[in-house]
Amino acid sequence: MRVLTPYDQLYTTDKTYILMKSGRNGGKSKATAQYIVRRFFEEDGDFVITRAYSQDLRDSLYSEILTVIDEIDREHGTKLYEQIKTGTRPLKISNMLNGNVIHFLGIGGPDIDRSKGYTSKKKWTAIVVEEMQQIKNENNLNEALETFVRNMKDSAKVIMMFNPPRRASHWVNELFRLKKHNDDDYFTLYTTYKDIAGVLNRHTLARIEAEKEVNPTDYRHRFLGETEGLFGSVYASFDRNIHVISEDFAKNFVKKIGIYSFLIGADPAATRDATALVPILLLRNGQMVVVDYFYHDPKKDGVITNDKLAPIVKEWIDWLLDKWGMTRNMRVSMVFDTNGVSQDLMRTIQYRFPANIETAVYSQKRVIEMADVVKDAFSRNLMFIVDSGGYRRFTKVTGKNQYEFTDQNFVVGVNHAITQLEQVIWNEAGDGFDKDVPNDVTDALTYGTVFYLKNKGNMYFPTPQYFYKPLEVKDKEGNDEN
Repeated sequence: MRVLTPYDQLYTTDKTYILMKSGRNGGKSKATAQYIVRRFFEEDGDFVITRAYSQDLRDSLYSEILTVIDEIDREHGTKLYEQIKTGTRPLKISNMLNGNVIHFLGIGGPDIDRSKGYTSKKKWTAIVVEEMQQIKNENNLNEALETFVRNMKDSAKVIMMFNPPRRASHWVNELFRLKKHNDDDYFTLYTTYKDIAGVLNRHTLARIEAEKEVNPTDYRHRFLGETEGLFGSVYASFDRNIHVISEDFAKNFVKKIGIYSFLIGADPAATRDATALVPILLLRNGQMVVVDYFYHDPKKDGVITNDKLAPIVKEWIDWLLDKWGMTRNMRVSMVFDTNGVSQDLMRTIQYRFPANIETAVYSQKRVIEMADVVKDAFSRNLMFIVDSGGYRRFTKVTGKNQYEFTDQNFVVGVNHAITQLEQVIWNEAGDGFDKDVPNDVTDALTYGTVFYLKNKGNMYFPTPQYFYKPLEVKDKEGNDEN
């Protein structure tokens, strides 16, 4: 079993606590799995592997450990895989040769005491905390370690690893800095893909180098693990100089390429936040164009019940279909959040709208992962925002509690999509958005984008390519050259 430098230090350090951070493709998960497997078969003792959410454990180190065992068998002709037994409830891997067990446990969530009292038949040989950045706060980690440390062997190790969040102030980034310079009990290791470039295939390296060329800011965070200088921007890969196109250009481009599907991300609200519906034209070359969004601010335009809002939304959809050259019976997919307000409007639409307008729910709401999908779409020049010089207030007040559709009420110089993409930032914990910055339009955009791009193949549709060229090139006078 080949152990790559610098991960050979896992075996040579005399420190109890090992804290590792790296960008993507840094190799720390594979190295940790190798370390666990070696001690799993060579020593007597149990292991516990943790991460924030128990439902994610099966697709992380659990799979990596099984892969490493299989690789050892194929390389050396051994039959170690035949000597293990796996269990799913609870998730574990048992060694039938020596009785060792690898336990898997979620330690995140609001109950910081959930790991209290968790025991094993043997003392712990190693305690592993995976994807530490997903744990809500340091208290969850400390409570878990307090429980496990009591049952550690003298030679046991505590291995903690994470991908650095963008915010330099996130607690895991602060912890790494503190332990690196102020705690002799900790061995800290910071790696990147460059440390193991010799074993990465050319396709992976090509993708990384392409990211470096097209989006250096995202490259530094994603693959080098850098945090300083990014200041918490959620959609750091969005660049209005590249990803904002004029309406005239968009119409010509859409007509030239053609539309194969129409998607609307929906973030309805009730009395305080705005209702945002963001339409995305999915083009035949795989690119996405965000066009005239629906935005109703109840604080400015009054509260509209869903029963009265629905027919206005229907007229807005018909208006979009006409404006962008689609037929009235074209299939329209509307993607909603799971909260009660969203569900109420969705049910109203299901009951009152024609069959070509379908609804769907995006239920796997993980804010960080969803934001990453949107960032990827922009970094690959996959998605563009149309700027019409302002936005339309489609709800026209006709009397007390009476509204109707209009496309004449135009607000010059305002585009909520562009503004929010540039201004939405992470909160202090790094696990959600700052509540003081409006994010209605970006949330709606995210539901539609993630619903489509959750199929990874769509990010490289129609042929495997990592980046598209920017659509619009401006000359010095601001005219479109394309």
